Amino acid sequence: MLQRIKSYFYRRHLKQRMRSHSVSHAVWNMDTAKRVGILFIADDFGQMDLIEEYANKLRAQKKDVEILGYMATVIQQSEDVIQLNFPVFSKNDVNWYGVPRSENVLNFMTEEFDILLNVYVQPLPALTYISTFSKASYRVGPYIDGLTHCYDFMVQTSKSEQQKVSTSEPESSISVAFSKEERLQLLKELVKQFEFYLDLIKVD
Repeated sequence: MLQRIKSYFYRRHLKQRMRSHSVSHAVWNMDTAKRVGILFIADDFGQMDLIEEYANKLRAQKKDVEILGYMATVIQQSEDVIQLNFPVFSKNDVNWYGVPRSENVLNFMTEEFDILLNVYVQPLPALTYISTFSKASYRVGPYIDGLTHCYDFMVQTSKSEQQKVSTSEPESSISVAFSKEERLQLLKELVKQFEFYLDLIKVD
């Protein structure tokens, strides 16, 4: 019952905001893009290492890269994230029905990235919300049935056919859908797919 109430308020807020949200979207590839944003779930050191390695690879190509990570655990003190090289937000930065609200989130959403990479295989409402209302020109994400409103281009993985989105699904339910090893392997696959397609796309 509570989850249905959360879902109702989340979807109502989403629809209301989408009526007034206006961003000019365009197709970019990695050759033409200068500014890249990366959004991911930062709950595992393996995933963090993968994302930072990918970001550094893009920086070596002279891209301006910014990362935002989501931590499902509640961050109690700033010391909890002092060792990270990128900003994060956590469960305590998300309101009761799933909308993220923090300075890090707002700053990231207002950045006018050429490309926003949504590097996760299991969507959470807070993450898809950020992508939906980002000022990024070209939003790239995994193929997940039901999320056409928050990505401009979707990439399939070997598990894409298993993924059906419920934007109100609690984090605990989503986190057990794949094991830690499966998630890391899928993220590696997703990054390779991003690299392949963003090199393949032709821009006039």
